[in-house]
Amino acid sequence: QSQSQSQSQSQSQSQHQPFLLCFSTGNFDGLGNIRITELQQSCSSLSIPLSNLQIIDHPQLQDGPNQLWDPQLISHFISQFCQQHKIDTIITFDQFGVSYHPNHCSIHSGVRLFIQNQNQNQNQNQNQNQDQIQVKAFEIETVNILRKYLCLIEALIINPLLNQHSPNKAIIFSPNLNAAYQSLSKHKTQFVWFRKLFCLFSCYSYVNTLKPINNPKQKIQ
Repeated sequence: QSQSQSQSQSQSQSQHQPFLLCFSTGNFDGLGNIRITELQQSCSSLSIPLSNLQIIDHPQLQDGPNQLWDPQLISHFISQFCQQHKIDTIITFDQFGVSYHPNHCSIHSGVRLFIQNQNQNQNQNQNQNQDQIQVKAFEIETVNILRKYLCLIEALIINPLLNQHSPNKAIIFSPNLNAAYQSLSKHKTQFVWFRKLFCLFSCYSYVNTLKPINNPKQKIQ
């Protein structure tokens, strides 16, 4: 399953409410219906309301390790989702898709296209639709395999050192490993031994770096 997380302003603690747009049912092994239920359970474990989750099942967006998806189609669904839920922020994969999975890389291309189209439309209609939400998009930086499994060394030393003079990047620490593990464990058809090890030892479980999409000089506050 390939996902793009979106947020809209509203709620209690963080003042942001998470939404999840998933671009396939994960049906490569014929387990799509089961994996829909697993994703719903995973969202529930993270206190994401199911009303904030949308799973797309489109013939041109089918799960598969050799499937590149049409960025234009992805951009279309993102636009609909953002308008429906008044989304102001998108967090997604970078061009390497964290794991270099072609579905993940395609989503990045679709988000980038969506932001490009949004900026072009706003430049052409500066005096119209002034109430329209300006959506910002950020990508999770993919690290090389050595850094990927240095775990806490990456989180506490390497990442902060590499990004200390980068105002256009945000370092996000995740101190609650149990929440991530419990969420991933709901995906029982995929939670095999090497993914359990990945959850425990991958640096992505502890720290992630966000960069703006289509605006490399944008400062993150």
